[in-house]
Amino acid sequence: DPANVSLTDSATIPGDAKVAFGDSTAAVLDRASGSLWVLGASEIAGFDIKGADPIAKLGANADVTVAQDGTVFAVSPKDGDLVTVPVDDQGAALDPKTSALEGVKGASEPTITAVGDVPVVLNPSDGTLLADGLRTELQGAKDAVLQQASAATDAVAVATASGLVRVPLH
Repeated sequence: DPANVSLTDSATIPGDAKVAFGDSTAAVLDRASGSLWVLGASEIAGFDIKGADPIAKLGANADVTVAQDGTVFAVSPKDGDLVTVPVDDQGAALDPKTSALEGVKGASEPTITAVGDVPVVLNPSDGTLLADGLRTELQGAKDAVLQQASAATDAVAVATASGLVRVPLH
């Protein structure tokens, strides 16, 4: 409860896990194993990864984001895949869909965000930004950072060492 600066419930997740929220959905990614869990945000209290099967196994160095509508997008550098997990009205996972994503297989640490319902992947290994069939080369992408998941717009913001870059999505 951030308003009262108090912890009301707890969840058992790895210390290096990435937890992402959007709408009524929570995604938990164990960065070491690449295991991904998707659940309704109300279910996070008392969640224990030891008692739950992951919805996907993405391998090490995977990344995850949750769009504002609750859809979960994850990138697997092990398999070179984009995993999309639609959710129901309570934020619980429906059947995941996997599609090949050219340019991320073997990437060291790709990152992902969502602009509306469009997943955007940054591969800092080769400086490419991948979104909705588009491939854009970025200068100085080694330490670049993608924007947080946002509402739909015509561009994605990427912070690089030389400044903020807006990359058109169309």
